[in-house]
Amino acid sequence: MSNSSCETKKVIGLVSGNGSGKTTLSECLLFNSGAIDRIGSIQNKNTVSDFSPLETKRGFSISSSILNYSWKGFQINLVDTPGYIDFIGQILSTIKVVDSILLLIDPKSGVQASTERIIEILNQNLMPFFCVINKLDQENVDYFKTVDEIRNNYHLNLVPITIPMGQGEKFSGIIDLLENKAYSYDGKSFKGNEIPISDEITQEISERHSQLVESIIETDDELLNQYLDGKQIETGKIKNVLKAAVLERKVIPTFAISSGKNIGVDVLMDYMNSLLPSPLERKPLKVKYLNEEKEAEIVPSQEGPVLAYVFKIMSDPYIGKLSIFRVFSGSIKVNGNYYISGAKNVFKFTNLFKLQGKDQVDITEASCGDIAAVSKIMEIVNDDTISLPENPLEMEKTIYPEPGLPKAITPVGKSDEEKISNGLARLIEEDPTLKQELNLEVHQNIVWGMGDLHLSIVKDKLKEKFDVEVDMVTPNVAYKETIKKDAK
Repeated sequence: MSNSSCETKKVIGLVSGNGSGKTTLSECLLFNSGAIDRIGSIQNKNTVSDFSPLETKRGFSISSSILNYSWKGFQINLVDTPGYIDFIGQILSTIKVVDSILLLIDPKSGVQASTERIIEILNQNLMPFFCVINKLDQENVDYFKTVDEIRNNYHLNLVPITIPMGQGEKFSGIIDLLENKAYSYDGKSFKGNEIPISDEITQEISERHSQLVESIIETDDELLNQYLDGKQIETGKIKNVLKAAVLERKVIPTFAISSGKNIGVDVLMDYMNSLLPSPLERKPLKVKYLNEEKEAEIVPSQEGPVLAYVFKIMSDPYIGKLSIFRVFSGSIKVNGNYYISGAKNVFKFTNLFKLQGKDQVDITEASCGDIAAVSKIMEIVNDDTISLPENPLEMEKTIYPEPGLPKAITPVGKSDEEKISNGLARLIEEDPTLKQELNLEVHQNIVWGMGDLHLSIVKDKLKEKFDVEVDMVTPNVAYKETIKKDAK
């Protein structure tokens, strides 16, 4: 199998603060590509991404979900993440395994706390990403003001590729500045209808197009010299330089959309294909060769050594434990034997699945750029590396923040202590930002989480998955006295 199939794959994470429209955008992406035949909504509790009973009940994402679709010859693997900062562990594990990011911004809410944290992480590893200004059909929002605020406050070189036609209720289309084309949307189709650019704004669009071209050309010295000499630059060259600038994080393409009305999403999908990196274009991966106790780098390749990373564990009511992994190099096949770094042992993969939300499809092979799952291997845990037995490898593990909020957990009913213990062990296996300790000084079972919402979800999951009701209260304090002097 050649690298050519890998060149047409994308592994993309959807990240943002809560309520920015990630789940709705993922529905648009699946619908526009034909992966689903209707767009679900959070209000109707029928989205592909938010499928757990707790997510449909609460109306927001609690756990990252795996989606996939095909668009104009490209196979896209998508990871939709939660928005609340309490679930930062899910976001960190996703950023670890994707090659690029769609960062969604709600212009009314602006950059939220979790979005600020995401920007910090993206700046640490310079991962390529698009900034997507969503919900432009809301009243009193300003696309250009939002772009300028993010650009100035976070020192990000946001470069608008598409801009809105109209604002609020009058938002009916977008203008592609790179192609100098306008598209209107009538609500009957997700595809934009190309229309002439209005005479009233022709001059403004021409100026913005020139600004865009200059922003791209500035990233390439050779092209910049040609431009300054007055030479005509071919559109093809500009696009190639733009792709290179995106990969090197010199430019952050910015797009105007409304996922609620499916406006501008089809053009965004085209640019995801053309500008975001393939699995072969990501930076080499640092690994440790366990047989030789040496560190090295592996360049992602279809033909390279088998290298995959487990970033998510979940329990399926019918299949059991699912271990979800990203393949960075080589291919993993059904009935193959693979080394698991955490267990320090070899296991046979008797099944493989491709995921679409809660649905699993049997596959026989997962190769470079794929996200897949294997079931019923209890020894696999989060952050394990999968490799060949004759060439065992280990990738750097994700560093998760330590939980800072403790709660004492007690059963509502009698004789439920064992249920609580088993349930918590399973939840901790799925969520590395959750910790448990038995405090012998105050004789309480203490659970540590990232915040009140995090622990509230833990309480609900114990009831939903393990049928045990618990109370969570502030832990007791072990008061101590110190003897300072002799006394009779």
